[in-house]
Amino acid sequence: GNDRQFAIRCIVNPLPQIPVVRFNIAKGQVLKEEDLTWQQIEKPADLEGAITQPQGLIGQETRRSLRAGKPITPQDIRGVPMIRSGELITIYSQVGGIVAQMTAKAAGDGSYGELIQAQSIGSRDRLVVRVAGYHKAYVVTSEDVIRREQQAQARLHDEEAAESQPQSQPQSDY
Repeated sequence: GNDRQFAIRCIVNPLPQIPVVRFNIAKGQVLKEEDLTWQQIEKPADLEGAITQPQGLIGQETRRSLRAGKPITPQDIRGVPMIRSGELITIYSQVGGIVAQMTAKAAGDGSYGELIQAQSIGSRDRLVVRVAGYHKAYVVTSEDVIRREQQAQARLHDEEAAESQPQSQPQSDY
């Protein structure tokens, strides 16, 4: 029957939230803002690889069906393809100030900037092209491929070197 007063001090750590789809979404659908909602994540393992900002999802096409309330990963989505397999596309090749173009058949789907293969209509040659717009691509020369591969190898080498070096301790000036 006696009233007592005491102070309670607590630290509250809110659970992280990530965007998820409100309802099941079929493969090939373009995500819109109204398709998404926020959901609290209780297990940190569920955050691994998940996209945490809705800006990274809106306007993207689903690569596979998405289940409502499940985290979305970069493997689940892609940019909307500007070229679809089997479509006729215009391919450009530029050397210096000279630009040549030809018609080819796309051998795969591709979003802006992605590499796909195409087959020339006249000669049946297969080419690697970079998607540059709707039904439009540029031939990727072997020099481009070699340069990109060298850059990737250099980044990998730098990452491995950074991981293998021991953490340095601050040194004094004495």
